[in-house]
Amino acid sequence: MSKEDLLIERLVNRIQNANTDILKVIGNSINKIGKLKPSDIYLIQQQLKYGENLEKIIKILDKMTMLNRKDIVDILEAVAKKDQEFAKVYYEAKNKIYIPFEENISLQQKLTEIKNVTLEAYRNISSTNNLIYLDRFGNKISKPIVQAYWQVIDDAVINVSMGKETFQEAMKKQIRMLASNGIQSIEDSSGRKMRLDSAIRMNMQDALKEMTIAQQEIIGEQFDYDAMEVSVHEYPAPDHEDIQGHIFNLDNWKLLQDYTYIGEIKDINGKTYLRDGGNPIRPIGVLNCRHSGYATVKGVKPRYSQEQLNEINKNNKKGFKFDGKEYTMYEGTQLQRQMELEMRKTKDIKDMAVASGEDNAKEVIEQSNKKLRQLSSKYTELCRLSGLTPYRERARIVRISDVMWK
Repeated sequence: MSKEDLLIERLVNRIQNANTDILKVIGNSINKIGKLKPSDIYLIQQQLKYGENLEKIIKILDKMTMLNRKDIVDILEAVAKKDQEFAKVYYEAKNKIYIPFEENISLQQKLTEIKNVTLEAYRNISSTNNLIYLDRFGNKISKPIVQAYWQVIDDAVINVSMGKETFQEAMKKQIRMLASNGIQSIEDSSGRKMRLDSAIRMNMQDALKEMTIAQQEIIGEQFDYDAMEVSVHEYPAPDHEDIQGHIFNLDNWKLLQDYTYIGEIKDINGKTYLRDGGNPIRPIGVLNCRHSGYATVKGVKPRYSQEQLNEINKNNKKGFKFDGKEYTMYEGTQLQRQMELEMRKTKDIKDMAVASGEDNAKEVIEQSNKKLRQLSSKYTELCRLSGLTPYRERARIVRISDVMWK
């Protein structure tokens, strides 16, 4: 995992912790209601809805938002300075004066612009936090966290008045629904919903790549660049497998970055890539692409030789066999992410069930423990057979210590 990824994981972990804390608050409220006599319900209902527990939820959200805004700025600034220092060799190659980041007004202005856009996107994502819960008729409902909390309390009270067995069964379903979905965010104009941790991770990764490419174009203008080189990472996605590490003149780079363009794209060596309806090559640095672009000049040796790129592709295609199926290494990384998400969901279900009281959710706790053991065993087996590095910090709630750039 790169240092950029570790910095993002620090931010995402805080969101995951907030998600768990909020689910526990709701679980504790359910636990209190489950122990009440019908004659005591109204009083405790008002205390839970307008008292200490609701204040806890608001404080959790406020703290998360404040700390994450600071982290977003720190991450963008750290990466911007690193990328500027990396470009020093190209200034020298063109006999241009290298301008340090602290003195480079154009870069600082671009960084400020992207910081503002990223913070605004974060504000929009984190201000539309929803929880998906079940109403007492069994319908899935999505509402802002505070409204969802009020409604869950109201429905729990109604279920208590109907009898203990009905309450327990209803709360098992509620716990699974709330914890499986976690804090949700509306990610785009179509209303598509994602878990907040996933939405923030994607938003930050896209912001870093956007900033790197924009910054490289500014740096490139300062040393008269005439080409862009695509970065390289192991286990690339199929549409970028043959593109990574290659250099494109500026006209072809613009075609590559224009998702609406249909036709041929050539690198400086004349290799042709065809984008058509059946071969939708993504632009570099967007749509969950992990690549970026670096300003360069024709004639400067690329970072990776063709032999090295061939070896990376060979290792990717070599793949492995798991559960009777053949996977490329890229497909293995996608399977890892799916399993990590499923472990997070299952742990949230368990934590909320524990908070709601063993009498109410003993069966849910036992089932969650069993599923966690199975998932953990499967995950270990996947990593062993594939040779992929396990990232268990993505599968459980842990706090990653600060990462300093060296």
